[in-house]
Amino acid sequence: MKYKNLTLTALYAAAMCVISPWVIPVGAVPITLASFGIYFIAGLTDIKKAIAAVSVYIMLGALGVPVFSGFAGGLQVLLGPTGGFIIGYLLATAIITILKDKIGLFSTICIATLAIYLVGTAWYMIVTKASFLISIVVCCLPFIVVDFIKIVLACILVPKLKHALKGA
Repeated sequence: MKYKNLTLTALYAAAMCVISPWVIPVGAVPITLASFGIYFIAGLTDIKKAIAAVSVYIMLGALGVPVFSGFAGGLQVLLGPTGGFIIGYLLATAIITILKDKIGLFSTICIATLAIYLVGTAWYMIVTKASFLISIVVCCLPFIVVDFIKIVLACILVPKLKHALKGA
């Protein structure tokens, strides 16, 4: 059973590494599938495996493996303007895994997305010295519709995949 847990954690981390680098550039902060990966991983598993998988993804990226948006890697990405979003993935993962069974997946993922926005925007403001209003315009507004679509898709697909995995 221990090896099955390690295998699942490695699989989740690998999935994050594969889907996260692909971007749609819309400005200083690109649209990625990283948050969708977080929604899936945290929706499917427990807090230990989810946090471990996301931590592996972040550590690989920090070490220079090109797993962050735009196939970037290195500590400079985490310390740069968008690094707060990546760190926010850990908070979002914890929120989803802790609250999904208490208040429902949709509400939980919405709260987790707000946490990503909060950490990412705060970090963006610190690094760029941008005002609150400019930071909201750059870091949040362009993503609301796309993130809502990702949330809805995750809420449709996670239960189906969870059910399918139970039968496997």
